[in-house]
Amino acid sequence: MLRLCKLVVGLFAAGVLMVPAVAQAEVIKFNGMGYASVVTLGGSIGANYHGDAWAGEMNWSWVGTTPAGFAQSFYAYCVDLSSYEQPEQTVTPVAASGFTNGVANGGAKAAWLFNEYAAGIHSMTDVATAAVNAAALQIAIWEAMYDTSANLAGGGFTATAANTKITTQAAGYLATLYSSQPWTAAATILSTDNGQDQIVRQVSEPSTLMLMGLAFFAFAALARRPVRQA
Repeated sequence: MLRLCKLVVGLFAAGVLMVPAVAQAEVIKFNGMGYASVVTLGGSIGANYHGDAWAGEMNWSWVGTTPAGFAQSFYAYCVDLSSYEQPEQTVTPVAASGFTNGVANGGAKAAWLFNEYAAGIHSMTDVATAAVNAAALQIAIWEAMYDTSANLAGGGFTATAANTKITTQAAGYLATLYSSQPWTAAATILSTDNGQDQIVRQVSEPSTLMLMGLAFFAFAALARRPVRQA
């Protein structure tokens, strides 16, 4: 058993060493909007975005080699109201938990909302409902990033929509967010100096999967060994 524990510890140490110490900058290409609706933005935050704007999923793909753990094409939500998206953006993946473009815990709140709702919206087949929900999720993420309370009608960020279902749904997302502290969901921010920061979910963590696979084979090999009698 001691030998087994040492082996597993050794594999864990090797797995940790396989994790890149610094994320590498890569390029993503904007491929248009996914599920989305037009909303009207206001408030003192994001002066570039006062007035009508699309809110919802943004479709991207990696230019060149796809980084490990990501799908080649993916959808994301904006977490940056101070900049416009660019046709191509050089991005660096960073943890959402420590990220903020506005108030403290902004990245953590955005990660919770994204992980809780984005995949379900993306898998919807009713286009009209998906567009409403995606726009609602986007303005909820912005509200969480830039304000400290769930108030779409006031504060640093405001949002309205011709379709009141959008703001009603967003208010529901925010109410659930603020009743679910602490926010522990993990997500990745694609941070950029020229364009809009985006929040995404990695499809896998290669070094972790490799570690689990090595550990499994180690257990299997040891299990096949005969037990030494005392």
